[in-house]
Amino acid sequence: MLAIADAIGNDWPTRARGAAVALVAEAKERDPTLGVRLLADLKNVFGDAKEMTTEAILRALHTLNESPWNDLKGKPLNDRGLAQRLRQYEVRPRVLPGGSHRGYQREDLHDVWERYLAPPPSSDGSVTSVTSVTGQPLQQPAGITDVTDVTDVTLVAANGGEPDGWSFNTEPEDDLDIPECLRRVS
Repeated sequence: MLAIADAIGNDWPTRARGAAVALVAEAKERDPTLGVRLLADLKNVFGDAKEMTTEAILRALHTLNESPWNDLKGKPLNDRGLAQRLRQYEVRPRVLPGGSHRGYQREDLHDVWERYLAPPPSSDGSVTSVTSVTGQPLQQPAGITDVTDVTDVTLVAANGGEPDGWSFNTEPEDDLDIPECLRRVS
């Protein structure tokens, strides 16, 4: 959408980037889902380990301060619950080397950690600038005072790369303040 806004010109690049920044800021204010919380806690629990048995993971998760893993609907997280929650990220337990225990390997979790967990904050205190496709800085949108983590804005859509509910159309809609080339699908 940012590339389309850049192609249209006028004030659309600034408006689109302002909307993207607002979406990221709103998402950061919400508590993470239990799935994302589990991924973050697993990353913490794993530390530098290459693999961990399911039992060791569960013991470590249950001891984390202020974690929900000791009381999910009145019961602690167990091996089936762990496997079920990780299955949504396409991570499954496997028999670990040695053949006597099942568990998880770091290499199986690395990709989901990269995709779902925000990178640690930069130690140099830098902020990401707002730039156009041409690489030229844009005016900061009114009301936006701090632009950070713009790289968190990612288009994820199962319908071929278009955001759900949007399609391209050359017919104008009189009641919407959008360019003719975009049309909201009802």
